[in-house]
Amino acid sequence: MRLLCGVLLLLLISSGAFAQNWEVGGFAGSSGYMGDFNQNDPLKFTDFAIGAFVKRNFNGYFSAKLGYTYGRVQGADSLSSNQQLRNRNLSFFTPINEVSLSGELNFFNYLPGISLKRWSPFMFAGVALVNYEPKTNYQGDT
Repeated sequence: MRLLCGVLLLLLISSGAFAQNWEVGGFAGSSGYMGDFNQNDPLKFTDFAIGAFVKRNFNGYFSAKLGYTYGRVQGADSLSSNQQLRNRNLSFFTPINEVSLSGELNFFNYLPGISLKRWSPFMFAGVALVNYEPKTNYQGDT
């Protein structure tokens, strides 16, 4: 985790010199869970998510992106409108960490800040590693 943050910081510092070849960005938003504790509302967001990415544009058509996302999700029977679930009285929470590497293919020759075109449809494919550790509180113990 520290190594990834160090690499991202190094790329962020050096990105000004290579503005047409490198992109650095981040995001923040909400995260949600759908399952036993939330069966009916896909837009019920219970926690947060943040992330950052570094993208190398090799030319106007192809780029590679390294990303990191951290989020949390949680669910609780006590928040349910179903009395049977409230009686069950279970809950959970889990942090989620994801590291991803992807390639992007632009259909038009597109480089941010250089190209005359302001947009391009694109395709992407990649791989990601996800780590999560669900936990619960039961009679005061985690």
